[in-house]
Amino acid sequence: MLKPRLILSSCLNLEKTRYDGKLIELPLVRKFQKFCEIISVCPEVGIGLPVPREKIILLKRNGGIYAVKIFTGEDLTEKLILFSKNFIQNLPEIEGIFLKSKSPSCGVSFKTKVYKDVEGKEILDYEQGIFAKEILKIFPFLPIVDEEILKDKDNLENFLIRIFVLRKFRAFKEEAQKKDDIIFFHKKMEWLLLCYDEPKTKEIERILLYEKSKFLEVLQFYENNFKQILSNSLKRETIGQVILSVLEKEKRKKIQFLIEKYQNKEIALIELLSHFKKLIKKESLKKESMQYNFEIYPEEFKDCLI
Repeated sequence: MLKPRLILSSCLNLEKTRYDGKLIELPLVRKFQKFCEIISVCPEVGIGLPVPREKIILLKRNGGIYAVKIFTGEDLTEKLILFSKNFIQNLPEIEGIFLKSKSPSCGVSFKTKVYKDVEGKEILDYEQGIFAKEILKIFPFLPIVDEEILKDKDNLENFLIRIFVLRKFRAFKEEAQKKDDIIFFHKKMEWLLLCYDEPKTKEIERILLYEKSKFLEVLQFYENNFKQILSNSLKRETIGQVILSVLEKEKRKKIQFLIEKYQNKEIALIELLSHFKKLIKKESLKKESMQYNFEIYPEEFKDCLI
């Protein structure tokens, strides 16, 4: 399977970049290292701070939120913003971002403490990190998370689907030469797109069939909408409905119990699809389903999802 490019916080990538020099080990990251092309980043080390170092905190003052050194109050906000912009500017095309939660630079999920005082004693609020905010501005439709996602298996699985499917898209885009190539790719991924946003998926198909614009304009239109569709939530119920729609009516009972196990969070989607792929080799299908691509992420991730 193609390896997606994944930006990963250096401290999660088994690098000693934390302020206290400690290592963080996550089983999921071991799988990222095997199945993804990692781009490691630590904004704090990137602006020249040593390891170990004084802790950085978010401080609210004069109506703004700033990243400062604890106790001294030295303001590092502009340095972090400049680093972020330079880092983003020099990136190749990426498929996803996985950062350190609760970090004043990398926190994505509004879990980073914002303090009233430079000593870090009185908490006023919770925010995102400085680097994370800059990343989110530039990549609104990319999957961007921090390790808080490990607490939500549905969102984690959605993240995996998105990064590996976006990698498929990059490979397709690099080889596509005509509009028919776009239509063929869309047909292969249509079942998955329907699980995210059925009306928009069908609307895109109509436009692809009848749009008379130049190839590159159609490709750009499709890329924007493809990424936008994948930025929606993926619902277990919808996946079950789409999978059943692929089979002829009399054959659906053979997969129904697995769909129920998936919807009850007893198995991961990749396990359901693995059984489904075995079934469809033997059973009759609706004609269009023969084009579908059911490879969404490596099966080795499934033990992180149950």
